[in-house]
Amino acid sequence: MTQDNMDRFAGEVGPGRCESPGLRADPEGAEARNLAVLQEVYQALGRGDFEAALAPFHDDVTLEIGGTAAMPFFGRWKGLAQVAEAIRRNFGMLLDQAPEIHSIEASGDRVKVIFHERGRLRETGVPYAVLCSQDFSLAGGKIRRVDQYVEDLVPTDDA
Repeated sequence: MTQDNMDRFAGEVGPGRCESPGLRADPEGAEARNLAVLQEVYQALGRGDFEAALAPFHDDVTLEIGGTAAMPFFGRWKGLAQVAEAIRRNFGMLLDQAPEIHSIEASGDRVKVIFHERGRLRETGVPYAVLCSQDFSLAGGKIRRVDQYVEDLVPTDDA
């Protein structure tokens, strides 16, 4: 993933793009703090700084990825060590990631990010295009759970 693509993506995870009555009522409240946590995670992932990206994950975090896409990394991981290994491995399978936010919703300690992403699979060079939904549950500024669903889109020649 290029830093420019992730910087653009992470920048869109701010309050200006989020659909949340709570955020409008309290721009310094839980929703805003949780969006800031996710921005930091996405920015660190874009830099390839997995240590910084994983810092806001709870020790007992759960990551579950499922869907209909022809992606090589569906599964369920529990605990920071397993989740860290899965995130490193999964990002290592992709090239030229270009995510684009479709919508963001925040409510209390829950944030949902829906985005399209195009890129290539590292092993084969085959282009992919997916629609992703990431549901984050946070508590005390720590990510406790991530549920991600990935669905294939029709790849394009420029993916």
